[in-house]
Amino acid sequence: MKKEIMQIKHKLTIIGTILAAAAVLSLLIAAVKPVPADTFIAPMKDILLAPISASAHLLKAASFTIPEISVEIKADGETYSISTYGTVENALTEAGVAIDENDLINVPLNESLIPKMQIHVNRVETRHKTVLTELNFATQTIEDDTLFIGETEIIEEGEQGLDAKTYEHTYIDGVLKSTELVDSDVAEPQDRVVAVGTKPVHRNVPEAEKMKSTLPVPEWLSFDENGVPTEYKKVHTGKGVAYYAHPESLTASGRTVRPGHVAVDPDLIPYGTELFITSTDGKHIYGYAIAADTGGSMLSGDCLVDLFMYTYDECVQWGAHQVNVYVLR
Repeated sequence: MKKEIMQIKHKLTIIGTILAAAAVLSLLIAAVKPVPADTFIAPMKDILLAPISASAHLLKAASFTIPEISVEIKADGETYSISTYGTVENALTEAGVAIDENDLINVPLNESLIPKMQIHVNRVETRHKTVLTELNFATQTIEDDTLFIGETEIIEEGEQGLDAKTYEHTYIDGVLKSTELVDSDVAEPQDRVVAVGTKPVHRNVPEAEKMKSTLPVPEWLSFDENGVPTEYKKVHTGKGVAYYAHPESLTASGRTVRPGHVAVDPDLIPYGTELFITSTDGKHIYGYAIAADTGGSMLSGDCLVDLFMYTYDECVQWGAHQVNVYVLR
């Protein structure tokens, strides 16, 4: 029914044009040749306002027909061949091809159809994607004379920044055609602030000749006025004896014997543990040592530690003392 109405409207448009031309021609003829008195000329308004059914009847009676216009529509990977009347929009509606404001059409919607017209519809889609990038913070250092040299203290924790960029991707018929940056937002990173000590360290390291160990005292190790390490994890107290062996002998952990490599119970003090050993009365200092060996007396619990010496005489001189074994690290 809709198609028939469109056909009739199209025909009436053509009829109106013909009648208007005929009216002008009649006036010209009348100006040249008088019209007989018995000739009836219908008023133009009656012709134009005649019912559609009557117009259609007259058209049929006069065998006056208007052919449909064949066009081709390409959209969504499909091709539609249809015959209809009116405009491009009418043809798209007839073919059941829906469009929106973003779609691309090669001819205007209000353009009249012509035979063999090619109508192409390209679908346009936009997608947005946000890309996040972390921004690393920097570290600032400030000097602090209340901290010892080598000490540090974090004043402010650093915080990562974030760079957020939003892109608009435009696709035509599923193919990416363009990318545009549409938004950018940056949260700046916050620097870490670290205080670095400048206060001189008074290590109070015991004199080397007072210590039996020949291992050098590490730079990080300092002592209070009583010769006790200022920092340690724990302290074990017990009997400390001495032993000697051939200078090229190997300990249970594979190290070569030397003053400073001591024997322990590895279940109590694991091999490789750094120690500082002194008698409980502070009169005898073995010094900085490393747990490297073991023996029956340590495993049985009779002794806490067996201290290596180069000679038998040194072992006799040391004898046996109650010692504090400071576990450093």
